[in-house]
Amino acid sequence: MTVPYSAELPIKFSSLSWFRTVVCRWHGSVAKVIYQEMAIVIVLWYVVDYAISRCGPGQQDQAHDIILFMRTYQASTRTLLSFMLVFYYQQIYSRAKSIFFKIPWPDNSFFVISANVGDKGELGSKERRACFRLVLATVFTVFHGISAKFRMTYPDPFRSMTRLGLLTLEECEEMEKKFERFPYLSEVSFLPLVWAQRVIVKSFDRLNPDPRADRSVLASVLDSITKCRAQCASVLFEVYLPFPVLLSQLVTILTYCQVALTIVAQQNSMDESEPVFYFPIFTCLETLVYVGALRVGQVYTNPLGADDDDYEVVSFFNRNLRLASIYGFYGDKLNDGETSEDCMHFVPSLDNDLKEVQGECMKRVPVEFYKYEHSKTGVFQKTGEVEERVAAPGDIISTPVLRRSIAWKNR
Repeated sequence: MTVPYSAELPIKFSSLSWFRTVVCRWHGSVAKVIYQEMAIVIVLWYVVDYAISRCGPGQQDQAHDIILFMRTYQASTRTLLSFMLVFYYQQIYSRAKSIFFKIPWPDNSFFVISANVGDKGELGSKERRACFRLVLATVFTVFHGISAKFRMTYPDPFRSMTRLGLLTLEECEEMEKKFERFPYLSEVSFLPLVWAQRVIVKSFDRLNPDPRADRSVLASVLDSITKCRAQCASVLFEVYLPFPVLLSQLVTILTYCQVALTIVAQQNSMDESEPVFYFPIFTCLETLVYVGALRVGQVYTNPLGADDDDYEVVSFFNRNLRLASIYGFYGDKLNDGETSEDCMHFVPSLDNDLKEVQGECMKRVPVEFYKYEHSKTGVFQKTGEVEERVAAPGDIISTPVLRRSIAWKNR
């Protein structure tokens, strides 16, 4: 799913190019996910062959009858297993595809906020910056809840959001109070969006104090925030609903029973008209077909894991940070290690009103982070404890689309 190879394909189809680009690769290949089963099958085939060769004449006749019976039975089970694997893959892929299209993307919210919130002054820029970081904080908490790889990259979510400049210490404390009442961090992901809506309403009230003023623009901005929250809720519910374990068990048991049956059925028989095989070539081919098809479905069962073909949720979040930087509301023109002391933060006070808090805001992410080759790793590197990246001098911002082919070949 996230192994890009289309940029390496030639403009006109070529069989040699297809094998070189698609088949002859290790990263994300079928050989990488089934080589252990293939080695076990080969070893078991030789063990059964050796056991049959050590039997007496009468026992070898019985073994020959068993092999012929297994071949007859195997022909009838192939159709059943093929149907089960196709059905299993269709259901698994449908779920994985649904999860992908429900992953929250803040693009629409960023666009609407950038165009409609605040004025051209410094205060309007601070209001838009506050909205951007609160939307990013919501996406962060959702990704932390659905992806184990994201949790490995950012093991301490509140500290990471503070260091990323997405939340202040006061806001993190407020979220932690809510988090103590819920079992998952993603369950309190709505809180930053509530704060963002309050920032938007306060901004419009400041620019349009007349209660009779047209508030259709305000409604459209709040609607974009609501849609972002709906996306977050959709992907949470989709991930929390597991794939039926009974179907996974049934297909797995049938597949491995078929492989065990193949090991016996494709032994060398005593029929002199049949060739003698010293290597189980056809057994390996059949194992490749059935176990490979099963493994494809198993990989799709958890598309948010850490396999080669799983969704790069860390890269998705990094992309959102890059997008916010393109808008000019993340990683602004501060020197490395500096923070802005006059950024506007909003946290709910005891009387359910808004309170402005001065403090850290928008710590700069080193420019090296925006390069495509670093897009799949977190902003911080884990070496014992979480550390910040160090930017190399002279680095420039580059988009992943322009450098996808070159960066992938240089891996």
